[in-house]
Order: sequence, then C-alpha cells, then structure tokens
Amino acid sequence: MELFFIIYALLMFFISNGLGKLILKKESKIYPFRSLLGFCLFISTLQLGYYPMQYFQVSINFVYIWTMIVFIVSFVIGVRFFSKDDFKIFKRWEFYFLFFLVFFFVKILPINEAGDDWFYMPLIMDNVDASRINSIDPRTGWNLDIGSIWSYQGYYLLATCIYKIQSLFDTSVNAIFVSFRSTFSLLMILFSSIVLSEIPNILKIKKRSINIIIQLLSIYLVGFLEWSHIYWGSFASFTTFFPLMVFSINDYVKVPTQRKAIIIAIINGAIISLFSSALFLTAFLMYSFFTCSIFRRNVRFIDYYIMLIPSLIYLSLFVEKPYLILLVVLFFYIASKFLSTKIDLFFNKYGMYFVIAIPILIVLITPILGMKYTWSLYRLGYIYLLFNISISIFIMYEIMKKKRTIEPLLLMFVVYVITFFNPLVCPFISNYFTSDQVYYRLFYITKNPLVIAFIFKYIYVHYFKNKNAQIVYSIFISSLMCYYLLVFLQGVNFNVEFSNSYNYILREDDDELAVGSFLAIEKFDCDTLIWSDYIQPRMFNQKVKARVSRYAETDQGIEVIDQFLHSEEELPTEKFIDSKNAIHNSGVSLLITRNNSIIKERVTLISDIIYENDSYIVYKVR
Repeated sequence: MELFFIIYALLMFFISNGLGKLILKKESKIYPFRSLLGFCLFISTLQLGYYPMQYFQVSINFVYIWTMIVFIVSFVIGVRFFSKDDFKIFKRWEFYFLFFLVFFFVKILPINEAGDDWFYMPLIMDNVDASRINSIDPRTGWNLDIGSIWSYQGYYLLATCIYKIQSLFDTSVNAIFVSFRSTFSLLMILFSSIVLSEIPNILKIKKRSINIIIQLLSIYLVGFLEWSHIYWGSFASFTTFFPLMVFSINDYVKVPTQRKAIIIAIINGAIISLFSSALFLTAFLMYSFFTCSIFRRNVRFIDYYIMLIPSLIYLSLFVEKPYLILLVVLFFYIASKFLSTKIDLFFNKYGMYFVIAIPILIVLITPILGMKYTWSLYRLGYIYLLFNISISIFIMYEIMKKKRTIEPLLLMFVVYVITFFNPLVCPFISNYFTSDQVYYRLFYITKNPLVIAFIFKYIYVHYFKNKNAQIVYSIFISSLMCYYLLVFLQGVNFNVEFSNSYNYILREDDDELAVGSFLAIEKFDCDTLIWSDYIQPRMFNQKVKARVSRYAETDQGIEVIDQFLHSEEELPTEKFIDSKNAIHNSGVSLLITRNNSIIKERVTLISDIIYENDSYIVYKVR
C-alpha cells in the first residue's frame, strides 16, 4: 500500500501533460514545461471551486465531488492528447542524472523534518470526514478554525482527497505520509528534474561541461534543506513553479501577448494555492518585470492586471470581503474597454520616474515612521547579501552598455533586490507587505534554479571574452560547488543507526512512526491533552488534543516543565515536583519527550512510562 504514491504521482503527471498540450502551442517557448503548466491549470481550476467551499466551510463531500469532476475531465483530456513523443524527455540521460541527483537530496537524505508538517498533516486528516472543513486548529485539536492565513490553500484539500483514497486501503499511520510527503515528493522531483534538464536548451549553452556545472551549481545554491522539503508549499514552488513563472514573464516582456498573460495568471493561481506568502512573492515579481516593460516602453497594463487577478481574488477572501471580487471584475471591464490605452501611454512616458522613486521613498520612510534597520529581520548571511549586491552591480553595468536590449530577467533581478529585498527596505516591506516571520522568503526568488543558472551563464558568455578568463571563471565556480559540497557533508547526519531506522518511502523516522502507531492504537479519551517535545501527536490520532513545544505557549500552566524539556537544564527536585500541580491544572495527561537520560530521570518523578523506544518516551502523568 505504501507504493501507491507512485500511482498517484504518475496519474497527476499524466493528466498534467494533457492539460499542458491543451493550452500550449508546439512553437511556444515554454512547451517543454507543458506538464508543469498543465498541473498549474489543474490545481488552479480546483482552487477556483475550492474558494467558495473554503469561505463557507462546507462539508468535505463537496470538495470530493468537485475534485472528482475536475480529475475525470482532466484525465479524458490527458487520454485525448496522449502521444509517445510527449515523453521523449525520459529518453535523455541528463534527465535521469538530474532526477536521481534531486531524488538523492529530496528523498534519501533524512535532513531536518519540515516543522509545518505538524500543521498540514493534522489539517489534512481533520478535513477527511469533516462536516465543516478547516473548522479545527490542527496544531491543538481545539475548535478554533485555522485562520484566514491558511484557509485558502487548495493544495491541502487536494492532498485530503488523496488521503481519503489511501485510507480506504491503508488504515495505518502510514497513510498520511504516503498521501502528502511521498506522493508530492515524487511529483515535484519529476517537475524539477524537467526544469533543470531544460535549462541548457533555454540558455542555449553548447558546451556539455558548462551545462553540467551550471545545473549542479543551481541545485547547490537552491539549498539542501529546501530540496529535502520539496513536497511542501513554498519549497515546492521555487524549484518548479517559480522557474516556470520567471521564464514565462521573461518571454512575455520580449513579445507581449494576452495569451501569454493568461498563462502567467494560471501559474500565479497555482502558486497562490500552495502557500499564503505567494501573494507577496508573485506580486513583487510581476512588479519587477513590469518595470522591464516600462524600460522597454512596451507596457500593456491590462495584461499585467490579468496576471494579478488570482492574487486579487485571494486577497479579497483573505481580508474576508468577497464582494471585492466583483470590483476586481468591474475594474477589468472598465480598464479594458476605456482606460487601457491611456494607462499604457502614461506608464510608457512617466513610468521610469516611479521606478526610481519607489525604492528611495521606501528607504526614506523607514526612519520617518520610526522603524529601525534590524539585520535579524533580513535573516540571511553577509555572503548572500554580497552575492545580490555584486550581481546587481554587474547587471547595472550591462544595462548602461546595452540599454533596452538587456535581458528582462537580469533587469528584474536588480529591481527586485533594490525595491523589495535588501536590509534598507526590509523594515517597511516586512511590516506592511509581509511579516517579520516570512520576509526572508522573498529570497526564494533569488534561489530559483533558472535565475541562478541564467545569471551565471550570462556572466560567463558576455563578461569573460577570452579563454583564460573563462578557465578562471570555471575554476571559481567549481570551487564554489566544492565549498557547498563540504557544507553539505558537514550538515548531513550520516549516523548509520539513524539512517537504518529511517523509512525512505514515507520519509519519516521509524521510531516516530512507532510512537504514532502506539498513539493510534490506544483508545485515548477525546479530551486527552498531550504535551509533546518535537512529535506532533495529532499527526497520528486526531481525537487527542495537543501542545507541541515548537508552538509552546508558556502562559498555560506548565512553564516549569516546558522550560526544563526545552533546555534540558537540571532543576531542583522540589521545584520540578511542584510542576506536577501545574501540569494537572493545565489538563495535560500525557507527555512525549526525546529519550534523554537527564529528562527521563526527572520526568519519572511525576509520571510513569507507558511506551518507550530508542528515540522517544511516552509518559502518563500520575
């Protein structure tokens, strides 16, 4: 049953290929990415139906019906457009080389678990038989809804449908891991491998050695932690959907057509359905390319408005004012009929003044509003900042030489960094457009493998004209790759015992799965409150309520034990025993901790061990 994820992933890949052929012509520059674009159309169509269901929190049965209808129609289209020639990429050696390389990073290496799985997996499980979707806070199990930040991510309703199917055949705790981690890991590995293997064709690099170097470099610079979480929200986007969006808009700026704008809108809708921060990421990205159109004096305002329509729909629901969607449609009608030409003329004539003024105003307004420049908000090392600055300076030098013939993607990079992503604009942007917690995710644009490959290829071809300079450049890039390989080897846990206890199909630690099986089998009361250090009990048993240390609230009566378990500091015995009263007052009846001798010695003073393995212990409070 665990291998069912292969069927789910390949089915979605099959229908995605058919949908991609439905909306793309063979001469289109993004035709090699048709399967990825087809998946964007699939998830965007689902999301349009999910929006009213999410807003009114209907029964999950409506979600199942809508998903089944869209899937059946998509499958018929996939069969209708099926051709053996569509899968020629599976005959190319570089596809398999990249597939297994990404597979190695994504699936084999047990790098840190994605913390937000503790939110999304219980969310998927809670929704599977819900009379009102999104009505329970998945972290705790209390009936508090999940909040508008996460309410409109249709990606997780699709995962719920897959989980429903899997749970018909598999009633073990493995079902959720197969449905979410395994299925979408394989699907995103396929998509990202296609993106990486097509980069040389897109960039028209003839030397195979340079192709391999640039492909490997783009993988390294994306980051190992990011690759290991490719199945999840934002991480799934910047290795797959963002490269597609960047390349599509880059092509649009060169030769703008409304058909291309509609395709970009479909991609935008898919990205927004994956994770909430995409609202800002895609909008900032489109603004940066909009400045490229201004620079080239070929602005078509209504096209950019079409690209942003999915963002505006999401924003209307996010602020809980769905009537604004009518205004979005009304403005589109008025602008397209009466204002489009005038707006285009205005931006083509005066737009550059705004492009120059906006980042300056953002920098100046920070001290005026009393905001402080805090490096911690930027949340990146100096090397990344130096990289962004160096590349921006180089591109600006190229702009001065080539002016309007400069590649739009290069200009976009500079505008994006200057306007939205540097320490000087960070206070204002993070406070009014994103948040302190997610501002650093704006960096995901610059971790896009296509952007990385494009920039390094451009520098190689256009800046180093003689062979000696190219050799030095290649040595520098190879050294950089070796450095990242060293960082990788230092950061990965190669402990043999841990690797042997890791479930490579489910992408989960066997010891944690064993705890989960225990929690699933035991018939705990629905009011059972579990306090856990690291493990999220509700990933395995939705009936219980939980407080996990990663999201601990220290004002709910168990401050002493929370502090102790978190820091592993030895407290006086009397003080620790006193915490038993605090635990009872908070209603906690079970504790889950790491199997640590210091913790074990202390916690057994107030509770009994009811389950234990090499990594974790479950205690029952006396």
